[in-house]
Amino acid sequence: MSAISTFSAEPGAFFNSLGFFTVIFLFFVNLACCTIYRFLKEIKKKSNKNFGPDILHGGLILFMVFALVSAYNRMEGQIALTIGETAQMPDGSILTLEDFEYLRYENGRPRDWISYLTVENETGVLHSRYPLRVNHPLKLSGYTLYQASYGEMRGGVFSVIQAVREPFWGLVLAAFIVCGAGMFITLFVKLYRIQRRKTEND
Repeated sequence: MSAISTFSAEPGAFFNSLGFFTVIFLFFVNLACCTIYRFLKEIKKKSNKNFGPDILHGGLILFMVFALVSAYNRMEGQIALTIGETAQMPDGSILTLEDFEYLRYENGRPRDWISYLTVENETGVLHSRYPLRVNHPLKLSGYTLYQASYGEMRGGVFSVIQAVREPFWGLVLAAFIVCGAGMFITLFVKLYRIQRRKTEND
C-alpha cells in the first residue's frame, strides 16, 4: 500500500508572515470602522436610505474572516500511485489505481490524463474504475481528488493525485453571495433614483 506523500493543514509561508497579517488587520479595521460609521449615518436618515454599500462592505468583512478560517483549516496532500497500487485516505477509504491513460493529439500535444480509480471503504465499493480526469475531480467524504500530473519510471508510469479538503468553503461562498446582494441593491437604488429624477423633471 502506498502512503500519501504529503498531507498538511499548514498554509503557505506568505500567509503566516507578519507583513500579511499586518496588511489584513489594517484593512479589516479600516473597513469595519467605515462600515459601522456609514451604517449608523444611514439609519439616521429620514429618506433616501441605501443600505446596499453597507451590505457589500459587511460581505467583504465576512469574506475576509471566512477566507482566513478556510485557509487555516484547509488540508492538502498528494498521492503517487502506479497501476495496481493502493493508498489509504485519512478517512479510511482505500484508493486503487486500476489503469492510467495518457491521451495525445495528432501533433503530439497532451490532450488528457485519466486515472481509473476504484474507491472502497468498510461498507463496500463506492466507485468502480472512476475516470479521474483533469478538471473533472472526484468528491469523496469531504475531500476533492484532482488529477494533478503523472510521471514515468522504470517499468511504467505513475499517477499523481491531489487530495484537498476545504470544510469552510460554503461560508466563503455565502460571503460572496452577500457581497453580490449588496452590489445589486446599491445599483438598483441608484438606478431607481435616477429614473425618479427623470420622471419628476418631465
